[in-house]
Amino acid sequence: MPAYARPSLDELTALLEKFIADDPDECQLRRATPPNPPEKLPLLSDTASSDPESLLTLNEQFSAALGKSLVPGERAQAWALLPKWHNPKKGAQAFVVTVHRVFLLPDHSFEVSLAQVATLEYTSSILESCLAMNLIEGGTSRRKVIFFPYPAQDSFRTCFEAARRCMAVLPLT
Repeated sequence: MPAYARPSLDELTALLEKFIADDPDECQLRRATPPNPPEKLPLLSDTASSDPESLLTLNEQFSAALGKSLVPGERAQAWALLPKWHNPKKGAQAFVVTVHRVFLLPDHSFEVSLAQVATLEYTSSILESCLAMNLIEGGTSRRKVIFFPYPAQDSFRTCFEAARRCMAVLPLT
């Protein structure tokens, strides 16, 4: 190393030292594993509803539909309600995230394997809130979007975070 490069090397070393852990043994690679599913999914909620009885019925309906939709050994990581008033034509729906896929209940009109998702986007604003997925299928890219009402942002944010954690441990294809 030439002597004139020494100050630059010292500067680079000082910059990189900030990224070293206090305990060098903590710098080992760890195997990524899927996140543990919650013991019990939180109840689906519609913040615009003032009728708790209708929400109880809705939760019972979607809990039964979820049980039928999951394959053996599959567990839901998170879910969020798309209330009936948001899209009256389709009625109430629940967006569900599992370790391997995302889908809509009760009719599975939207079902995507997380292995196909190239990017996952979350947008939440009063004007437009959505979860968008860019998918790779057969070498081509396409985009699928789930629009949700702004009051449901917390539960959809939970779904987004659960999907990102699940995508982080998928094997490369």
